Amino acid sequence: MIKFFRKIRQNLLIKNKTGKYFKYAIGEIVLVVIGILIALQLNAWKEEIQAKEELKASMDSMLDDLAQDIEFYNAEIERIGKRVILLNDFPSENPRTQTRNVPYTKPLGNIWKKQSLYLPLALVT
Repeated sequence: MIKFFRKIRQNLLIKNKTGKYFKYAIGEIVLVVIGILIALQLNAWKEEIQAKEELKASMDSMLDDLAQDIEFYNAEIERIGKRVILLNDFPSENPRTQTRNVPYTKPLGNIWKKQSLYLPLALVT
């Protein structure tokens, strides 16, 4: 095929048909450019397909991770629920603390009830 085009080019140059030769040269350049553009388009298409496959693979991986996390947290919820049931069944009074009846007092006591001492007289009712 290359020999065929070479012969056409040489015949055009020998016969001094430069106008036809330039048309032929421009046509050949256009064909090469079209071939390059087609190759670039195919390459872009291939890269787009690969990017979609990578995205799908990463999304599948995320779904697997989420499924494992759901299983783990469901097991944790079940384990904690069993502990709550055990704690609810636990006696309300510990035998060691039954002998000590120490009332609970707030660390700040009744400080908020005494705030009226610090308000102006007009606001105290």
